[in-house]
Amino acid sequence: MTIVEIFDNEMINNVISSLMIKNDRVVYICEDYVDISKNTSDFSHLFEMREEKIDIGIIKVKYDSFKSMYNTIDQELKRLKEIDNDIIFNVNGGKDIILICIGMLKEKYNIKLFYVDKKTKKISFENEEDYNKYIINENINLSVRENIIIHGGDILDYINNTNYNFHWNFTSGFVNDINCMWDLYQKNLNVWNREIGIMQQMYDKETDMLHGNANYIMEELIKLGILDISDEKCFSFKNRQIKEFLMKVGNLLELFVCTSASVITDNNGNKFFDDIRVGVNIDWDGVYHDVTDVIKDTKNEIDVILMKNNIPVFISCKSGDLNVEELYKLHTVALKFGGSKVKKVLLISDFNKKGAARSYYLQRAEDMDITVETDVHTYSVEDLSKLLVGLFDEAEDDFEIKR
Repeated sequence: MTIVEIFDNEMINNVISSLMIKNDRVVYICEDYVDISKNTSDFSHLFEMREEKIDIGIIKVKYDSFKSMYNTIDQELKRLKEIDNDIIFNVNGGKDIILICIGMLKEKYNIKLFYVDKKTKKISFENEEDYNKYIINENINLSVRENIIIHGGDILDYINNTNYNFHWNFTSGFVNDINCMWDLYQKNLNVWNREIGIMQQMYDKETDMLHGNANYIMEELIKLGILDISDEKCFSFKNRQIKEFLMKVGNLLELFVCTSASVITDNNGNKFFDDIRVGVNIDWDGVYHDVTDVIKDTKNEIDVILMKNNIPVFISCKSGDLNVEELYKLHTVALKFGGSKVKKVLLISDFNKKGAARSYYLQRAEDMDITVETDVHTYSVEDLSKLLVGLFDEAEDDFEIKR
């Protein structure tokens, strides 16, 4: 079976029907001067990841000439009909002139028309009985990586087999440690940032231990069982995850966001978010370039990315001073790899801007449609979970926090 559809500037719209309806090939109609070869290569990458064998074709038409467009589509449909008698057309998107052409040709080539409701993710055919003729899966949710791939990039860890960030294992014990440290952080915000920085300077790579006099935060971590006294001035970590965690001040806020997002469920016990990633290093073209390559890698790191119904949430977490460049980075990367429906969030635990500087910063964020939450260190798991649910205009009564 062949799907024919109009190439859309929203990348998710170009792949969703092929993932929902079992097919052998998809053919995109686009304007003759537009090069979508990189896009179709990205789509092929996605299909291969999902083990879908789908051939991709392109029909280029002149939008300024109805006669030329009609003849081109007519010839291409005739060619397709010779290799596949079953052709269906996605009426979503595109200009009316193409839809008119398809309408005029659909009887000639026995083309079935279908529509994808972008909100409910339900498929409707022109004739309802056609729905049962195809293998359909309407529960398609892209992962963080898949979403980045269809927008032309990839996560650096996958394209050159290098772990740019530690891969966390969110066991119940580790989540409990995060929550305990969050409680400590809430009560000692400025002390935490300062003394964790001092503690990092005490780390000795050779012994994999901390050497020196324990400060207040370290003493509290010892009480929690997160650090252990090996000698009078030697301290070991509970495990490797704890060591990696404490080697970066910002890890606490980022991982607290992840754990808060992970406990949100609906009344049926289903996870609210389809995917959650922390420390996402994005390569802009999805191709690794070594130091000898003329083309250099363009990359950015986003602290946390969530996926909900194929809509990404790009989150920047800041536990100290920040500048307006952070807003521009978040805005630019989110639009590039999230599409028009992307959610942009800046979470700040210590927003030290005052007066006019504060107003300027918040106004810039509003201009870029970035949700800014200050004093996040005062938030509980429930507070942050409700904030994340509220990004999607979902009724809070329909969701639960399961810790």
